[in-house]
Amino acid sequence: SVVGLAVRGAQLEALGIGRRLDDDVLAEQDAFAEAPDRQRLDVLTHAGDPISGIQMVLKVVADEFCDERLVDKVELGCPLNNLAQEMSPLDERFRRRVAVVFETWIESFAQALERGRKDGTVRRDVDARKVATFVVASVEGSFGLAKNAKSAPLLRENLEVLTEFLEGLRAVP
Repeated sequence: SVVGLAVRGAQLEALGIGRRLDDDVLAEQDAFAEAPDRQRLDVLTHAGDPISGIQMVLKVVADEFCDERLVDKVELGCPLNNLAQEMSPLDERFRRRVAVVFETWIESFAQALERGRKDGTVRRDVDARKVATFVVASVEGSFGLAKNAKSAPLLRENLEVLTEFLEGLRAVP
């Protein structure tokens, strides 16, 4: 778990083992990096309209993290963002692995937007890569704000604004 990684890293540091994470921690991180995102991003491949597909991914993320039965989930923040913020300075291999997950999100969104540009559902002037990077940065920033505020509604509101922004990228028929 993410919490387990943080605790384990602190334990290693306290034991004087240094800032290098051991192989068990890296193995846990590998499993984390490969798991949940594929399922969320598969919707982009099957969505006829890429903007609606990205909006659907944002809704799934909001629903998952803003579930009233799991109030503390938003207070823990985005596991990937937590890893990036806390662990990237400690281990370069770890940082690169986390970067691959961010890149997967960015590339998936960029490909969907580019497909939309080609099929006429996304405005031609949209820079797919820049917008995709902005969307991921906005999601991660929203998680940071919501975590600090301990506010699931804040996360949901920010993702709703991002959804509205995406609406503005639609091509006018």
